[in-house]
Amino acid sequence: MSVLLDGFYKGFPPEALLTTVVLILMLAASGLISGSETAFFSFQPADLNRLKKQYGRRGQKVLALRNKPKELLATILISNNFINVGIVVISTYLTTLLFHLKSHP
Repeated sequence: MSVLLDGFYKGFPPEALLTTVVLILMLAASGLISGSETAFFSFQPADLNRLKKQYGRRGQKVLALRNKPKELLATILISNNFINVGIVVISTYLTTLLFHLKSHP
């Protein structure tokens, strides 16, 4: 197996660790943003009433966001797209750190 990787795998440089951590954090952020989309748009009318009555200011903030669904959805989708583009960029950088792709097309 090492014969196959000779000249291809560079090893694990120190900056790859930080890059990997950033990549994992960005993946988590993407998941949280996607989850927030599901959470905001799956409220039933009873849930909205309960938010209004039981959760005070926090509930009012959620309702204020929910009252502008187009803006909320646009913000969530644009945020998630930026994060996903960042994931692709970081993944590409990490791949080039770890592998000699020019020598093996």
